[in-house]
Amino acid sequence: MKRLLIAVATLATLSTTAMAEDFDNPTVQFTMKTKDYFIQSQSPQSGADQFTIGGKAGPIDSLSLTLKNNGDTQDWKIQANKKAKKGPAYAGAKGAYWWGDSFTANERVDLTPYVGLSQKIGKFTPFAEVGMTWKSTTNDVMNFDKKDSYIDVGSSYALTDALSLKLSVKDSRDTSFKSKDNMEAKLGITVKF
Repeated sequence: MKRLLIAVATLATLSTTAMAEDFDNPTVQFTMKTKDYFIQSQSPQSGADQFTIGGKAGPIDSLSLTLKNNGDTQDWKIQANKKAKKGPAYAGAKGAYWWGDSFTANERVDLTPYVGLSQKIGKFTPFAEVGMTWKSTTNDVMNFDKKDSYIDVGSSYALTDALSLKLSVKDSRDTSFKSKDNMEAKLGITVKF
């Protein structure tokens, strides 16, 4: 198991360099989780590292607290996520409350409904997801404007029952789903306990 984890970490490091030329902000994400809780670390090429802790909270699928650290700038986020699934289709919504050094009004709220398809095929679980984000304005945290949309496609692969890899590409788009030429690749490594 130790050799496998070392091999995966080496692959993550090498793949970030390989992805850097083709994508705007390649990211490596490490997640450790149990049935009800998780800890996550993201390291994008931009250097804005994120550290998250969260878990299930009653009817909410995921409630989390994130620290985004970009040099001298620190931002915080509390996020709630609820998703419903029927066969391979799913739909859900995320709500996030942001505050910190990057916000002139010291806070912002994001609301993101999304829909997608995901189906396990052997050890692979390919997925495709589309979402739209409304963000509060900097002057009024309860005044929302439609800001962004995205398309996220990829697949996870179960190496073992406790270890999986996930490769995805997220294409950030405008409110009319027109491409902004901003594609981000992410390699995720998840360890279950």
